[in-house]
Amino acid sequence: MSSGKSGSLKRYIHMIIGLFMKAQEQAFRTLAGRVREERKSQNLSQTELAHLAGVSLNFLSQLESGKITVRMDKVVLVLKTLGLELHLRYGKAGVSE
Repeated sequence: MSSGKSGSLKRYIHMIIGLFMKAQEQAFRTLAGRVREERKSQNLSQTELAHLAGVSLNFLSQLESGKITVRMDKVVLVLKTLGLELHLRYGKAGVSE
């Protein structure tokens, strides 16, 4: 492969990765807002919800601030505790809730 084609491919890959990261960040911000909204509607403090869900206060705080995590098992514990479900769809438009 010539260096011109190789450079174009690398730029394309970086562009795709960038688009994926933006979609992932948006999905986590949406999730964070929904968790925080539901926790408050149930009159729970972060400390109380963390205890009920069996996660650390630090994890819950990071989740509510939209920090991307690979600990989906803990995310699911928090959602189940709040009575929420997570539905993901992947398609041409990216990730949606």
